[in-house]
Formats: sequence, C-alpha cells, structure tokens
Amino acid sequence: MTRRIQILSLTLLMLATIATINHAQSVVVLKQTDALPSGGSITADDTSTAMLVRYVGTSTGGGEVAVAAGGDITFTVNTAADTTFECPVSGGLGGVITVANAACDTLGEVCDAINGVNGAGGATAAAPSDFRCVILDGFRSDSSNDSLLTFAQAPADAKAGKALFWDSDTISLAVSYAMVPIEARSIDYYLGPPPAYALKPFPFKNSRTFMDFAWEDTATCTGADTFKVTSVNDYTFGSETEQNVYGPIATNTTTPVTFTIPNGGVFGKFGAKLVARERCVTTLTGGLLAVSAYTVPLNK
Repeated sequence: MTRRIQILSLTLLMLATIATINHAQSVVVLKQTDALPSGGSITADDTSTAMLVRYVGTSTGGGEVAVAAGGDITFTVNTAADTTFECPVSGGLGGVITVANAACDTLGEVCDAINGVNGAGGATAAAPSDFRCVILDGFRSDSSNDSLLTFAQAPADAKAGKALFWDSDTISLAVSYAMVPIEARSIDYYLGPPPAYALKPFPFKNSRTFMDFAWEDTATCTGADTFKVTSVNDYTFGSETEQNVYGPIATNTTTPVTFTIPNGGVFGKFGAKLVARERCVTTLTGGLLAVSAYTVPLNK
C-alpha cells in the first residue's frame, strides 16, 4: 500500500511538472527513479542541524569553530583567532559572533556575517572570509541567541562541513528537518570550486520537493505544540521567502502522531526546500520527527 501511495504521489508530481511546461518547450518524461529521496528523521535530542560551517582558507593548520555557554560562536585558524570577520564589527576583526547583539541574533545574520554577504561581518570581495555557512534545518529568521548546542573548539575542515546543532530544549524548543536530497545535507553541495568556494545561487532551482508522510512524538513537551511544513526559497543571498504549505496543526503532546497527508502529497514551491518543524511552547526534552519526501528535477 505504501509503495502504491508513493507511486501515485510521484505520478501526480510529474503531471504537475509537465503542466508547467508551455507548448513551445520540450516535454520531459520523468521516471520514478528520477525522484531523489529527501526524507529523514530526528531520533535523538539536540540533533537538528541549525547551520553547517566550513573552513575554506589556506592555512595548513586548518580552521576551527566553538559554541560557548551563552551561545557565542568563535572561529579560529590553526587555533588562533580568525581575522577575516566578526559580528558585530568593532575595530579589528576577531572571528567572534556575539549572538546577543541585535546585528547577529538570527541565523540569517550569523551566516551573512560569516559569508560576507553585502559587507556583513567585515569581509569584502578583496578580503573574503575564511569560512562559509549555510542554514539547513532552519530559517533565516530563527533566533541564534543562545539557541545552539555548546561544544569546545572543533575542526571545521571537512568537506561536509561542521554541524552546529539546535539546543532543542532551550530557546528553540523545536525539532526541525529539512527535506533535501542526502547530498544537500553537506555544505559542499552549496559551494563552488576552489579557491573561492563561492556560495551557489539558487541551490534548489530546477527541482520540486513533495512530502508524503510525517510523524512526530513530543511526549516530553509541556504546553501546546504545533507541527508545520514550510517551503523555503533562497532567491538571493541574504534573503529568503517562506510559505507554510501544511499546518500549523495543534498536536497531541502525550502520544505519537501520524499526520493525514493530502492525496498526492504536500508540495513545496518550485526551486524550494521543505522544512518540517514541531515546536513546543514551554519545555521540550526529546522530540522525535520522521518524514518521507522526494525531490524531482524539472529539467534534465
């Protein structure tokens, strides 16, 4: 039965895709194997990835990152303070993001400072930042103020990037999962070639994602909780467009919930990723979340 539902969902998505092609264009026939699995699950507390960061500089000693108690994020190169950005900018650049400051208290502002978007963080085209940042299981508007899981200085050189996790039982009080192909859970997916490692514009253009199953268990939540799915478009650097495509739905805080998904699935906007989020109002000490989703190319 599950396989029949998935095939029906894929068929409807293909029809929706073809319906967007005008008469002057060639029709592309999509096979079921063209759909990239984009679902996944959160099975433990504090494992939703707020952001991915990566060192892209030239030091053979590599780069590191740490999140201190209180939430401030420190970037180092070969264990010494990075001098290519900071937030807020104040004199010499020291690689520290002070998340309580109004200029740096959202995920969008943090990533903009690290990436040097529109001059944020003090980095310039002539003197670019040594690090890159992308938001994964979150939104630009999400608070960064003391909302990330703390950890000591750790390497940030890996091709996949270093994950900065939500501390889900503090400020965020949420469990989130971005429905993207598996390769898009690595920061390398979003970066151009060396030595610039420039962020790629429109990372999900020419694709569309849909969700056909969702389940959550927030038995450890106190207070009301809600589930929603949001379509997120990153049209230009430094901005994004968000649109709820499912929910928010008030959920039961004591027993697991399998959501009723419309026939054919919940569709994201063209060129967008889908983000599922279960949010609790008062406390959350171990929310679980699972989604099934597929991303289909709109051209080949």
